[in-house]
Amino acid sequence: MTINKNIKLAHLTHGSIIGGVERDFSEFIACPYKNKNVTHFVVTTRGFHPYIKNRISLVAQKVYSLSHCCNFKIPKPLRYIKANYIISKLKPMDINIWLLWNIFPSSKLSSFILNFKSIYYEMGNSWETQYFTNTNKIFLEKISCIICCSYATKRMLELKWGITNKNIKVVQNALRPSCKPENPNVKTIDKNRPMILGIAGRHVSYKGFPLVACALAELKRRKIPCQLLVAGVGKKLDDLKKLALKLNIEKEVVFLGLVDDMNTFYSKIDLFICPSIREPFGLVNIEAMAHGCPVIVAGVDGMPEILDGSNAGIVIRPTLEIERYPEFSGSLDFLNKIVSVYDPYTDTIIRPRILNPVHLADAVEDLWSNPDNFSEISKNAVKHVNNKFDYENHVKEVYKIIEDVIK
Repeated sequence: MTINKNIKLAHLTHGSIIGGVERDFSEFIACPYKNKNVTHFVVTTRGFHPYIKNRISLVAQKVYSLSHCCNFKIPKPLRYIKANYIISKLKPMDINIWLLWNIFPSSKLSSFILNFKSIYYEMGNSWETQYFTNTNKIFLEKISCIICCSYATKRMLELKWGITNKNIKVVQNALRPSCKPENPNVKTIDKNRPMILGIAGRHVSYKGFPLVACALAELKRRKIPCQLLVAGVGKKLDDLKKLALKLNIEKEVVFLGLVDDMNTFYSKIDLFICPSIREPFGLVNIEAMAHGCPVIVAGVDGMPEILDGSNAGIVIRPTLEIERYPEFSGSLDFLNKIVSVYDPYTDTIIRPRILNPVHLADAVEDLWSNPDNFSEISKNAVKHVNNKFDYENHVKEVYKIIEDVIK
């Protein structure tokens, strides 16, 4: 199937945030599409993060901000005027299609976008109640196509929010080129040193990091030598540091703060743990696997899809009621936004649950006790990521959907 060699593609993104969605967006438009001349127009709802601005300025034809003008922030009452201005500039561009990166447009921009072929890229909004107003649900029913980053995301739209749009596609996230190691090594268990565990991400309540600290304390009690490297910052980081002191594991935990070079982080650890209470996909896991790190993930939302029977890690089903989270120094402050998650075992929407730290400790001990199995899982992790999560194939898949929608 072919279309015109030229594609004029307009993007809507947050811009000022430097999360997984924005990183994927910036690498997507920087990735050339074979035999096609793609012209990118970018509209951001906020100011630009320097990382995003530097990357997209090299490839975008035009870049507009709904909230800023010449680095000055526009007062909210005047942003309607800026939206009209951007629309007037985009109208003559003969845009073929819009791609909305996990963001809903304002009412003014929404009316304009729906005049075109358009795709909404869902990467996690469906877990948070604040985004699914009646207006936004109507918008999703009218839009040409919805791309979901996981099957779990698709089911959240359908089961939780009742979205009946028949054109929903699943395109799993992929390993971004900037995160791909040149020469990944197979990890091994060295009984002459502690096993190095790793966690990484924003320090917010639903990431479940206190559960790993409690598991580490249990491993210490069992005399399994382990060390934990912690990458990332956030409002709950100080709470985790206090918990390490409370559990008497402060000597076993190293807090690295914001890590610019995650490739080095993954090369230093033996095993990566993702105990999230909510995780639409869990891109950080395939980054770790690409470096040969076996992963232990919570069996919730989209994370089991990553392993998909590959023997590249361990999935543990969350079994404890969410109300028990404070027993492990976790906070329930996220429950005002995230009231339900997807259970892949029953294909239903359920109230959030947490992993049992004892089960986490059991999984780590099992890997420590079986070095041959650990190395085999490490080898499988690298192979699985290279086979299933190649970024160039990911880009081709998205563009194939874009082509189909344009047709």
